[in-house]
Amino acid sequence: MLNHLVSSKEVILCVGSGGVGKTTTSASIALHAAVEGKKVLVLTVDPAKRLANSLGLGSLPSQPTRIDPDLLERVGCKPGGELWALMLDTKETFDGLIRAHAPDPESRDRLLGSVFYEKASTALAGTHEFMAMEKLYEVHQAKRFDLVVLDTPPTAHALDFLQAPSKLIRLLDNRSFRTMMDYSRTLGRVGFRVFNRNSYVLKGISKFIGFDFLLDLLTFLDSFNAMYDGFQGRAAAVKRLLGSERAAFVVVCAPDPASINDGIYFHQLLRRERMPFGCFIVNRAHDWPVADATLEGQLLERIRDGKNGALFVEKMLRIYKDYEVLSELDRSRVRDLEQSCQTDQVRIVPIFDHDIHDITTLDQFRAHLFVAREPERQPAVAEAP
Repeated sequence: MLNHLVSSKEVILCVGSGGVGKTTTSASIALHAAVEGKKVLVLTVDPAKRLANSLGLGSLPSQPTRIDPDLLERVGCKPGGELWALMLDTKETFDGLIRAHAPDPESRDRLLGSVFYEKASTALAGTHEFMAMEKLYEVHQAKRFDLVVLDTPPTAHALDFLQAPSKLIRLLDNRSFRTMMDYSRTLGRVGFRVFNRNSYVLKGISKFIGFDFLLDLLTFLDSFNAMYDGFQGRAAAVKRLLGSERAAFVVVCAPDPASINDGIYFHQLLRRERMPFGCFIVNRAHDWPVADATLEGQLLERIRDGKNGALFVEKMLRIYKDYEVLSELDRSRVRDLEQSCQTDQVRIVPIFDHDIHDITTLDQFRAHLFVAREPERQPAVAEAP
């Protein structure tokens, strides 16, 4: 399942709700790809910067940075490939897009210096998601890496992320937006100096928004208009990549009702958008307890302390039964997920008793993620006292 995705895909996108281990999953998939001999980049748009910590780094730069091979070898990983990582810089990525599509230096400098561009490149709704798409497309097209693994924002934002190319295309094709673009193009041909503070056209408007504000807006639109075709083409290309056989979406969730429902909803969205579904990762599940009805006898053989020993055994059995209930509950929710989405492409990762915060623990997570078996209930084998 996951091995097939790593070996056959060029782009893997990990999506899901917050707090389910999506960043850890992304880093583990990338680590495994490197161990398998690929040159892989893991790209995060998570502002919490947890990916840097899981890779043993203090921070991540906005350009691809190779993880020290010696660091991997010290934890027993001897990758035949290379592991790289970067953190998305929204403003820097947007600036690069402007420079790539500006028709001339004058248009480029006018737009980059615009007050409206400064706001749009950092605070406009959807900018972060679209620039993540742009960075993903940029590094994929550069063909420096065999595989790019993307760690996306939580589900509410990930939906915007998935639909960002379509939204931009709809915006650029919107009738009102096109009218404004056409007007700014006409205004550019006539010359902004024709419109002064005494102009009948602007005199009324200026009372509400100000002449300088309107002039800056029209200047921004005039500059952006020259890049219309480039932006539209880029958005369409990104959507084609994500909808192709070269990409796959891995949906990460936890075995609780809200997270499972998020996973089901995202799976439905992928089908509706005709995006390639890879598999589900159900993280932090309670594994089956590795014991059976003989547990009491095993404990009594080891603890010969009269009443206190019996009390201890009683408490241990109670804990075991509680954990067994939690395990079965998690299993039933996984079955609901499989039935709702009509898929058996589900990997279960058990809950850890420690945080995943460095290469060592990340490698432990990877071992569970790519293990050949799924956890099953099995009779206990008593150890010698």
